Amino acid sequence: METLSPDILKVINFIDAKILILLIKIFVAGLLCLVLKNVAESIYSYFEFRSNRYVCIGRKVDVDGFQGVIVDISPRFIIISNNKETKLIVTSLWKAHNWSFHNNITSQ
Repeated sequence: METLSPDILKVINFIDAKILILLIKIFVAGLLCLVLKNVAESIYSYFEFRSNRYVCIGRKVDVDGFQGVIVDISPRFIIISNNKETKLIVTSLWKAHNWSFHNNITSQ
């Protein structure tokens, strides 16, 4: 069995290194795109939730059967609390829950 010449081995190693570097760059660019997409979805959902005329801090709500008061709204989480427990809802997934807003507002 004949072995390859050292010059051909150098070319093969050089090509493999360039392909590996290219694959790493593509992987990092893909991760960056996913992170930016997640941030954009969170910010968009935050503004979309806040633009609802019934939403404000202190509003009594029922979310999937959990009764409480909106305590905080941030681009990452909506915090709903009652006397016993607190529920965190991911802001970008707020539409996946069943919401019922009550007319009265409590002061915190």
